[in-house]
Amino acid sequence: MSMSSLVSDVGFLKVELHFLMGEWESLTSITEDDLQGFPESGEVALLVAIAHMQKLDYESSIFFLQHARQSGISKEKMAKKILTGIAQNLGFSNIIFGNISEAERFYAKGSNENPSLAKVRLYDAYSKTGSPKIWCHSKRNNKLFVDCGGYDGCSVIKFLLSHPDYDVVTFEANPDLWNYYHNLPTKLEKKAVAAYQGKANFVIDPIDADGSSLVQGKKVVCGGRVDNKDCPNITVETVDLSNFITEKSSEYDEIVLKLDVEGAEYEILDKMINEGTLRHVNKLYCEFHHEKINMPYNEHVDILKRMFLQIDAKNVLPWDAEEFSIHRGTKYAVKLRPALLEIIRNQKKLYS
Repeated sequence: MSMSSLVSDVGFLKVELHFLMGEWESLTSITEDDLQGFPESGEVALLVAIAHMQKLDYESSIFFLQHARQSGISKEKMAKKILTGIAQNLGFSNIIFGNISEAERFYAKGSNENPSLAKVRLYDAYSKTGSPKIWCHSKRNNKLFVDCGGYDGCSVIKFLLSHPDYDVVTFEANPDLWNYYHNLPTKLEKKAVAAYQGKANFVIDPIDADGSSLVQGKKVVCGGRVDNKDCPNITVETVDLSNFITEKSSEYDEIVLKLDVEGAEYEILDKMINEGTLRHVNKLYCEFHHEKINMPYNEHVDILKRMFLQIDAKNVLPWDAEEFSIHRGTKYAVKLRPALLEIIRNQKKLYS
């Protein structure tokens, strides 16, 4: 992408992402004339100056630093940003020498202490050095991530950033969310998971979509701001998850299951326990919603006890991928997704 199109297309947010990802070549191609296209010209000049500094072009760096200072950027802010750039390079240097913990520490400092972004920088650095050992996987074997209640694809992004050698299938029944799956490396099943195969009524959360549920009577909008009778109802196809896992267990050596289905998890898990299919699941990430469906706590605990007879308790974990969500996320999250997808695509090539 040329800087002229970058200026006119996505503006400062993209420039800042280039800085946080250490894309010094892109930043140093920004000219003095380009700065006029940014309302935040001083901020951009500072980032460009630091990029020139990383490439040891001190004359250009001083020029852009002076522009930043004249635009009102404080000395304190300039110093902090310069240290951020230095931390990025120190992180990359430690990757080259195999010092993973040190690399993580420097990337955290260079990513404004944002753990997700620090991980992204770490994975990107491994991509650039051609080393896949960060994932501690040897050659690919058959592994599957089953994403139930996929929402806007945030779980696909989160999981594949650290497990690029997995295939992914996503179940999401809400048609309002399907457009988010263009270019995502998953097979989207436009269905709901359940304890049976057929059709069911699906109540859609009209506020932010994350409370949509098959469970009749569950308040789909948090806080009851909208009554269920005023929420859209659609008929959706359902897949018997227990049968699906059984079928996939003959194709895959490892299966990781993520279950965030707004109360339907109890009926699904009950059937999986009864049929013994949880034994095919190596790890279960599950969000439990007993309080939202008014399930007595003792019944919730009973399900857990029965589960732990088939899957080790240490392999049952909570899940939260909101930091990668774009349906209700920030503009920054929206702009970040293409960069994350590019990193995932590059890492998947190592296992193809």
